[in-house]
Amino acid sequence: MSIIQFEIKKIIERKSLLIFLVVTVLLFPALMAVGTHVSVHSNQISEGLFMEEVPYYIIRFSQSYFFIPVYILIFSSQEFSGGHVSRVVFLKSRKFYFASKIAYCCLISFLFSFLGLAALLLSKQFSGFTGLLVSPAFYVEYVVSVFISSFAFSILLLVLVFVLRTPWICFIFFIGWQTVEEIVFRIFYRLYNLKLVWLPFKSIQLLFNKTIEDTDGSYRRLFIEFDYILIIPFAYIIILILALYKYFLVSDLKSLSD
Repeated sequence: MSIIQFEIKKIIERKSLLIFLVVTVLLFPALMAVGTHVSVHSNQISEGLFMEEVPYYIIRFSQSYFFIPVYILIFSSQEFSGGHVSRVVFLKSRKFYFASKIAYCCLISFLFSFLGLAALLLSKQFSGFTGLLVSPAFYVEYVVSVFISSFAFSILLLVLVFVLRTPWICFIFFIGWQTVEEIVFRIFYRLYNLKLVWLPFKSIQLLFNKTIEDTDGSYRRLFIEFDYILIIPFAYIIILILALYKYFLVSDLKSLSD
């Protein structure tokens, strides 16, 4: 059985995860379309800025507390607390399990890439704007951009899973970490005009937000508006995957007899 098949089989067999998946597929594009429609008709989004603001908000929404963090922090850490990891390591290997979680992050990223596209198409359709002309190339580029951003974000969350290993602790730590990071970033930017782009979550935002210093972001077209500063998040991901793998190889696991 391949690693991808292994993870897909687990998703199908875990009822809570499968139900949440169905809810996500149904609600995510719909909620974004409704939210965009309301914002347009309350004059919060103009036609000229529609394709800068809405694509950005879709990615931010996917990375909110209700979507990608639930898939990674809650469902993945349950495998540690429930003894699943120990069984897989016993039957397969640590290398196999680690690779399966990287594959899981890829699957979740693919999911939100296509949900992001669906949300963008629905939002555009029901926006009420008739002058929006978008090339097919933009949509292809957007799917790739969402995948890269989602994968990078998922890997960052996966670090918490492998280190903390308990669902509620992972989630609370994530909320606290993200909140503190945002406060620190704002303080340094307002007092010293310094952008701490090397902060982990802020560095991930560089992949899809070209104005991270603003509370209202603006979608970065990753390939057209590429900047050398984007080396930071890519370097983070490579280093984190390698370091996390080394850590997992030597870390203790729950005994199968527990």
